[in-house]
Amino acid sequence: MKSLEQATVDHGPPEITRGAAATLAHTRRVPARSTVRSRIHAIKELPAVLSIGVLSFFLASALFPQLMTHWLPTNMAANSILLPPGGAHWFGTDQFGRDVYSLVVYGARQSMLIAGFSVLIGCGGGSLLGIIAGYAGGWIDKIAMRLVDIWLAIPSVLLALAIATALPPSRRNLIIAVGFTLIPRQARILRGQALAVRSRPFIEAARAAGASHWAILRGHVLPHCFAQIFVLATINIALSILIAATLTFLGLGQHDDRPDWGYLLSQSRSYLGIAWWSVTFPGLAITTLVISVNLLGDALQRRLDPRRATAR
Repeated sequence: MKSLEQATVDHGPPEITRGAAATLAHTRRVPARSTVRSRIHAIKELPAVLSIGVLSFFLASALFPQLMTHWLPTNMAANSILLPPGGAHWFGTDQFGRDVYSLVVYGARQSMLIAGFSVLIGCGGGSLLGIIAGYAGGWIDKIAMRLVDIWLAIPSVLLALAIATALPPSRRNLIIAVGFTLIPRQARILRGQALAVRSRPFIEAARAAGASHWAILRGHVLPHCFAQIFVLATINIALSILIAATLTFLGLGQHDDRPDWGYLLSQSRSYLGIAWWSVTFPGLAITTLVISVNLLGDALQRRLDPRRATAR
C-alpha cells in the first residue's frame, strides 16, 4: 500500500469537501467586505473632516489674524481702489482700497465672537427652561410650552430684528438679540429629552432613595441631556452667524473699524457690477462657515445618537 506522501505526489493533494471550500471562500470574502465598509465609512466622514479643517482656519483667523495676513483692515490706499484678485491682493480690494482678504480674516473674529456668546445665551436659557419644564410636568410644563409656542410663532430673523431695533446699536445688544431667538427651539427639544429621561427606572429609584429634585436634575437628568445640548449648540452656531450677518447687513450692528461680514456686504453691494470680488468673498466666507458647522453638527449627531450607533 502506498504511503500518504506517495499518494499525494501521484494524484495531487486530497480533495477539499464542499463545506470546507465554502468556509474558505467565506473567510476570503470577509476582508473584502470589511474593506468596502471602511471605505464607505471614510467617505461618510469626509465632510466632517473637511468641515473641521474649515473651522480650524476660521478659528485661527479669529484668534491670530495677524498671522493669517500681513494687511490690516484699516489700511486704505487711494491707488489700490477696486483692484481685482491677484498676487498682492488675493481677494482684490474694495472701494476704499482695503484688502478684501484681510477684511474676511479679521471679520471672522467678530462673527465667531457674536455666534459664540449668542449660543451661550440661547443654549443656556433654552436648556434650563426645557429641562425644568420636562422634568416638572403638570401646569409648569403647560405654561412654559405655551410661551415657547408663541415664541416659535415669530420668525427668528424678525424677532431678532425687533429686539435689535429696540436696543441701542452695540455688539452686546446684538448678541442679546441673536441669543434670545435661540431659546425657544432649544427649550422645545430639551423638554422632550427631559420627558424621556424622567420616566426611566433609575429616576424612580433616586426618588425612592430620598434624593431631592435638584440632585436628580443635576446628577441624572442633565448628564443624559449633554449630548443633545452639544449637538444643538453646534447647529445653533450656524443659525446665529446667519442672523447676526443679516442684522449687521441691515445696519443694526456696531459700526467701527472692526470689520464684520454682514456690514462688508452692505458696504460693497453697490459695487457688485464692477467689483464682484468685494461682495463675493465675504458672502462665501459666511456660506462656507455655515455649511461647515452644519456638516459637523450632523456628524456629531450620528456619533452621539445611541440609536444610530446601534444601527451601524
